[in-house]
Amino acid sequence: LDFLHKKLCDSLSRYSFARTSEYVRDSLANELLDEAKRLQRDGKLKDAGMNKGNYLYRIQKKHRGDKMLWVTSLSDSEVANCFKLYLKEMRKLREKLNFGIPGLCLDGKISIQLAFYPGGGARYLRHFDAFKPQKEKTDLNSQTRKITAILYLNPGWNEDENGGELRSYFCQPTKKFYDYVVRSNDKNEHYIDTSPLFNNLVLFFSDTIEHEVLPCNTNRYALTCWF
Repeated sequence: LDFLHKKLCDSLSRYSFARTSEYVRDSLANELLDEAKRLQRDGKLKDAGMNKGNYLYRIQKKHRGDKMLWVTSLSDSEVANCFKLYLKEMRKLREKLNFGIPGLCLDGKISIQLAFYPGGGARYLRHFDAFKPQKEKTDLNSQTRKITAILYLNPGWNEDENGGELRSYFCQPTKKFYDYVVRSNDKNEHYIDTSPLFNNLVLFFSDTIEHEVLPCNTNRYALTCWF
């Protein structure tokens, strides 16, 4: 493995969380942003919903205020070339994660969702991206989502004014964990905030890291990939 992906795999293995900056070529990130804006202008993104593991899908904007589009559900003719190139990058990432994390066993399924938060305090309340298998289904491979990978597409993001951070929660971070981990005042837990800066990538185990999107005050774009 190259140094970057070894570092990502090591962090995922130890803390179930990793992040890095400038993950893809800036030219590709800019093309992805341009296409995301076009899709939003054309009304292709729809109000997102959420469930709590019982598969009852609800749209509640006060809980989840983004609009979204399943990129991997589009027909081949509808998918812009930049998304096809990004899918190739995610396949390469999957290979590196499988190599660098013994027993991970990511299969061939990849889902990619484009999300747009329109500002005005839009947020996504605290949640997991996947639920641990039931006791009678303890095989890790029975899970639909194992790893969440989020690429942010927000140039010129002002961390103080724009809000919209990803807040990720940890029960017992070690002393050698990220310098930015904060101890929560009301619970025996810690969290780390990640600003959605342009071309930054965040990775975490989908059923382990509970997280939320804090209220954002301006347009916010992200591409989330699930392995």
